[in-house]
Amino acid sequence: MLDLQPLPVRNARVSESEKAAAALLVQQYISRVPLTDSAGNTGLWTSIDPEIINAHAKEDGIDLKTARERAEETVRFMAVRGAVDHVAKDGDFRIGMSGPVDRFWHCFLLYSPEYFAFCENMCGFYVQHRPNPPSMTTEETVDRLLNLLEVYEAAFGHAPDDRIWGINRGNVLARLNAVAA
Repeated sequence: MLDLQPLPVRNARVSESEKAAAALLVQQYISRVPLTDSAGNTGLWTSIDPEIINAHAKEDGIDLKTARERAEETVRFMAVRGAVDHVAKDGDFRIGMSGPVDRFWHCFLLYSPEYFAFCENMCGFYVQHRPNPPSMTTEETVDRLLNLLEVYEAAFGHAPDDRIWGINRGNVLARLNAVAA
């Protein structure tokens, strides 16, 4: 049975032990994702129905290569999100998301049966979408985005490609500095 209980909202930075535990889980989740489709294409993106990738390309007015890159990174994001949800059972820390990969994830969510099956196959549970509350401050948003970047880097050994994600440590910290100014 799926655990659909919402996590309490509490913002904090990810600890080193939580980051390490989440990174290990990310690798376990990613290992469950097929890397080749029936046409012989390889990459994490091949685990997502081509109809979804095509729909996103059309919706965002982008080429198929870019849509596949976003799909690839969405798989990585979902593994990070699933690991964080498992490690931070009491909501000690959360991750944030924005930009092109977030738009792909939203498209994927609309294909509920495929999304549900993907979550079950990769994480063993439904990876929920939790919108930011309207009362969330810029500082809280920055903490969540930094948590995402730190767990991603710990899991994959490099930062997310900001050309695909639209976020990096510099532009996330710039948001915080703009508020402080």
